[in-house]
Amino acid sequence: MEKFKNQFFIVRHGEAKNNVDKVISCKIDTQKHHGLTDLGQKQVQDEAEKYCDFDVIFSSPARRTLETAEIFCRTSGLDVIDDSRLQEFDVGDFDGKSVSDYKLFFKIHSDPNYEFENGESLQAVLDRMQTFILDVEKKYHNKKILIVTHGTPLELLLDWSQNKKLTKRDECLPNAKVYKLDFA
Repeated sequence: MEKFKNQFFIVRHGEAKNNVDKVISCKIDTQKHHGLTDLGQKQVQDEAEKYCDFDVIFSSPARRTLETAEIFCRTSGLDVIDDSRLQEFDVGDFDGKSVSDYKLFFKIHSDPNYEFENGESLQAVLDRMQTFILDVEKKYHNKKILIVTHGTPLELLLDWSQNKKLTKRDECLPNAKVYKLDFA
């Protein structure tokens, strides 16, 4: 993998209502109902105080990610740029259903190319995330860039940056924790 001119950082949104309710929220219509909880706002504020020198901040258009990005924008003095390519993994008909039902189904259909009914595949998520990174890399130079997204896209970017096999973890990475993408 080529050396990038920019530094990329990623963060999963803070704890949101759907996380507490243990409900899948992947469609833009349902995501508007799932903002950050009080704990989620505190998680993000605490992390944003440690990282207050970004040059550019991008976010998924989901309510919980935009709320997260706005907190980082305040500490860095920036405006958020939303990009639909940073959207959550669209698991189609599982939107609005329990996380436990989704996990059971995903264990059976874990092939990265399996496309969820009315949704997408893990490979499709990785493809759009890679396209996003490469487009940003072309546009900016020597910038410290924060990407605010969701668990699965974040995990796929981490794996891609380290040339690891495309997989879905059993548990998401922690909410509101900033990671640097170190491309291998």
